[in-house]
Amino acid sequence: LNYGTVTAIKAWLDSKYAPATVNRYLCAVRRVIKEAWRHHLITAEEYQRATDVQSVSSQRLPTGRELENEEIRSLIEACLQDEDNPTLGIRDAAIISLMYSSGLRRAEVVKLDLEDLDLTHGELRVIGKRNKERKAFLAQGAIRAVQKWIDLRGVEPGPLFYSVNKGGNIVRYRRERLRGGQKQSGTPPKRIIARLSDQTIYHLLDKRAMQAGLIKKTTPHDMRRTFVSDLLDVGVDLATVSRMAGHEDTNTTKRYDRRSSRVMQEAAEKLNVPYPED
Repeated sequence: LNYGTVTAIKAWLDSKYAPATVNRYLCAVRRVIKEAWRHHLITAEEYQRATDVQSVSSQRLPTGRELENEEIRSLIEACLQDEDNPTLGIRDAAIISLMYSSGLRRAEVVKLDLEDLDLTHGELRVIGKRNKERKAFLAQGAIRAVQKWIDLRGVEPGPLFYSVNKGGNIVRYRRERLRGGQKQSGTPPKRIIARLSDQTIYHLLDKRAMQAGLIKKTTPHDMRRTFVSDLLDVGVDLATVSRMAGHEDTNTTKRYDRRSSRVMQEAAEKLNVPYPED
């Protein structure tokens, strides 16, 4: 790995991927070169030269979107109006309310245990990226939603959110999924706790968005973007919002802010275009 090779890698990546993806791969290549230097496989001069390849400079419109308050209301109502499986609806309404109120990532939601929740003070103990711990807080509406779920769930220790089967029964344990080698060796499956996967959060929001009649694509991370934008909209300072979202850098929080698009749209609507009316 020298300057010429890394330049060639960059050119090949640039022909296939978006700039952000190219830069992520280049970052990985630089880390490999740094490890090579640490293990005395290359000299300091070779390391400096090989890592001197510049990242791809570009600017793209931010992905995702900010949900309107009426859309969030529709999502929750779609859950609570689930006549086929009311228990599942109450669980999903609690998850959506919690995600909007606290800005949690979907992986953080499924890691929550009952002991991480303090409904009296509306607090959550969250384990975020790189095993970093922080506090999150719940608005009154989210507290009511989670309390209604706990009334069904019970107060037994374990995951805050469990699976709910088609019959409306809460599934607390399931059989472990065996890999190919384990199946061939005849290893009996273990009985494990039925904790939700982060993919389940993605699917449930997609399902509820369809039931609520939301036209635009809605993802769990859009709830997080909405959380950030709405807090900034009501005047909470950027540093506080950044800590609440679990961001190390306020620049990361700024990328979640979707208010600028709304402000620009409102400004454009104030212009008088002299096109004749029908």
